[in-house]
Amino acid sequence: MIQYHRSGPRRRLEWFHPGEIVAVARVPRSRTANRSELGEEMHAALREHAAAQLAHDAAPDRTFVFNAPTEARSLVFSFHRLARPESPKAVKEAVESLHKQLQNIGGSDVDVVGVMPHFHARAHEGGGGPSPGTFPRPVYPDQVPGGWRSRFYQPIDPALDLADSVAKAPPVPVAVLDVRPDLKHAQDAGERLRKAGHNAQLGETVEWLLRHTPTDAPYEREFNALAPGHEAAAAALAGEPPPYPIPDHGLFIAGLIHGIAPQAPLSLEPVLEESGVGDLSLVLLGLQRVLRDKAERDPQIINLSLGFMPHPARLPATWYGLERPYDAEYVRTEELFDREHDQRWVAAHRGDVGNVLDLFQTGLSELARYLRLNNCLVIAAAGNDSLSLVEANQPRMEPRLPARFDTVLGVAATTSNPEQAAAYSNIGDERELGDHVATFGGDVGNGLQPEDGVIGIYAGKFPFKRPNETGWAFWSGTSFATGIVSGIAANYWAHRRTQDPNLDAADILAELSAQASSFGPYVPALRTPAIEVQGRWRS
Repeated sequence: MIQYHRSGPRRRLEWFHPGEIVAVARVPRSRTANRSELGEEMHAALREHAAAQLAHDAAPDRTFVFNAPTEARSLVFSFHRLARPESPKAVKEAVESLHKQLQNIGGSDVDVVGVMPHFHARAHEGGGGPSPGTFPRPVYPDQVPGGWRSRFYQPIDPALDLADSVAKAPPVPVAVLDVRPDLKHAQDAGERLRKAGHNAQLGETVEWLLRHTPTDAPYEREFNALAPGHEAAAAALAGEPPPYPIPDHGLFIAGLIHGIAPQAPLSLEPVLEESGVGDLSLVLLGLQRVLRDKAERDPQIINLSLGFMPHPARLPATWYGLERPYDAEYVRTEELFDREHDQRWVAAHRGDVGNVLDLFQTGLSELARYLRLNNCLVIAAAGNDSLSLVEANQPRMEPRLPARFDTVLGVAATTSNPEQAAAYSNIGDERELGDHVATFGGDVGNGLQPEDGVIGIYAGKFPFKRPNETGWAFWSGTSFATGIVSGIAANYWAHRRTQDPNLDAADILAELSAQASSFGPYVPALRTPAIEVQGRWRS
């Protein structure tokens, strides 16, 4: 039996870039036309209050601007390099110094809402193996019914089973922000498998992605400009057991969405490297691209099968370098500890600690709000941090960021029994909040193997030298439950637009949650209603 996440000593896991901080501000739109100049202005404003901590270069290529209807100010994320680029402690000193002076930064017309570390993002939890909930496992030829060449997940609720009824309706596009796959390799594999009669969906999904995912030169230049930070995020895994690459993580999710909503335009924005690790700057780049290609009021679904590090429950201990003796997956960053802010001080100053941590999340919360104002329905995975807690009969972890925001539809995972929570799944928010649902994500067995897992397309190699004969895989995780909900949401929104074209992302989020509550079972272990689905094959 392979026990990936419990073997060997645990070492420090980097959860942010040591050499950078991020300032988040609301700035009058008239001042945001030139991003390079804006980045330099923000850097100069920060240096007035933290000259000893910040490097002299303004990094103007790392400034991201988001606008929204009804908002007179742009939301700006500006990245700033530190004078001590290898020190996590330098990040802490710079952030805390600037937190004390937020009201004085940038003058009267620049509202700095927070300063935070440059967070990493991951498609899976730090200690749970090389995938969202399990390793991928091949579907062998004798497990695919003869003559059946595609797979989809059909909602049991007739009000959500709408693929046929929206065939001629204006479709709602879906952007998957995830791992960049080798689409040429996947295309070749899809053609080979189609000819062999095993799998038509792989090639169809790749063709759909190539049709709706432009590779324009300006975007490629900007993506490449972020490569150093991207590589730094991948290096964060150096203290863990060697990860198994998951280049088909995003492709698998895209295939789930395409199988459920075959008319929905589908794009795949690369924000994670093949080990499932990315960072805030890459997520912002992907989101900026999605917004660039749409009109403000056009509907858009954004699938985020990822979460920012660390988990919010671990953030206080992480930031102050404290122990969490009952958390098997937590790894302390000793360098962030100082004796003046030990466990006793944190316990006695909960208000001050809460204010610091709120300033980390304010920018991300505002970003989620701006996306909603742009008529984007963000659907995000609750996370897979709870397996060891469930095994120890302890309470599950709460949702990760951004799934925990009330402007985001968070997704938890059940087994094939829609009333049973998957062992790895984090919880959703309270039912009354109406911003979480659960659906089938697959179970997990011994050695992090999928047990009754989600079936989806898979073009690459499997772990443990298993052959890929069909282009299908079993995989389990909230990542894939999220993909299923995104496909259902695309059909539902397209259907509702034919009845009321003025319904926006906030309406659809509320209606999907209400429909799940009225028709599906409630899952007490996840604190959320479930959308029941059944796996079906097509000829």
